[in-house]
Amino acid sequence: MKKRENEILSMLQVMVSYFDENQSAISAALPAFAAQKAEFDLIMDSIYLAASKAYDDLTGYAQDKAKVRQTLHDALLRTGRAGVLYYTHTLPDARLAERLRLAMRIADLRTDANLLVNAASIHQVCDAIKTLLAPFGVSAADVDALATKIAAFEAKRTTPQEVRSEASRHRTEVETHLQQALALLRDRLDPLLSIIQSTHGLLYMQYRAARKMRRTGGRRAAGKPYLSRIAAATTRAMNRSEKIENADTVLRLSSHTPQAAGTVSLYFAASAASTPAGPQLEIAASQIQNTTAAQLGWSPEAPVLVARNNGNTLHSIGIVIVKNP
Repeated sequence: MKKRENEILSMLQVMVSYFDENQSAISAALPAFAAQKAEFDLIMDSIYLAASKAYDDLTGYAQDKAKVRQTLHDALLRTGRAGVLYYTHTLPDARLAERLRLAMRIADLRTDANLLVNAASIHQVCDAIKTLLAPFGVSAADVDALATKIAAFEAKRTTPQEVRSEASRHRTEVETHLQQALALLRDRLDPLLSIIQSTHGLLYMQYRAARKMRRTGGRRAAGKPYLSRIAAATTRAMNRSEKIENADTVLRLSSHTPQAAGTVSLYFAASAASTPAGPQLEIAASQIQNTTAAQLGWSPEAPVLVARNNGNTLHSIGIVIVKNP
């Protein structure tokens, strides 16, 4: 997001914390506050959901590309090694053996373009001897499959227009919801809260302090709330994670799903792939939960907050770090 939008979001997240902490006191003084807060919460949830989707549009594609890249890389190494063995032991040819070794080294170290060029070089050399590589663990079908993997990765090299367009659409949604939240504060909550200025001076001063826009310079300042876009948006079980700095961190967890079903489990672990180190918190569809890192089992040995989709529906998790000293 742009610098101005980051500043708006930072302020809104402080407002979320203020409203949650003072809901009872404000509602007692202003019964009309409950309905306004409910609408404010809905808008904030829409911001979290749109931000998560914008993130997933690109990261999901990037993850798919990474898998295709790794598959190609593994295949070219396997085929190249078989070719080196063939040209070393069966039909010695130092020039071709070195060509294959060099292609494997460069493919392992360089860019996507070099990976493709060197994979094609390995395929070209090995295609001529593909029926002779079986003693070295590579079949003719494996060599043909390398060509298919090269084509698959070539198709993944650039992010397609439709993915960029969808991500852009969701970023536009975030901007729209930010403006809706600002309008709600300016046109309804500001006038409403001003009513208690004389009767609940401290409560009102805290509101004005929370309402103040903070300059972030386009980045999250230390100690400021921010949106962590952990998203378990998948139809199968998948872990997403976020490292949390300390036990005092306050978490606002907001779960979103297109269907009114399914859950996401959250827990702390040593890494996204590790087993839970402590308790697990289960978040249902459209649920909002406030907790602290300490309550959820944070420790220096298990600092990674993991969101695990339980696999029966699409899910996105919006996490706001309310306090991160």
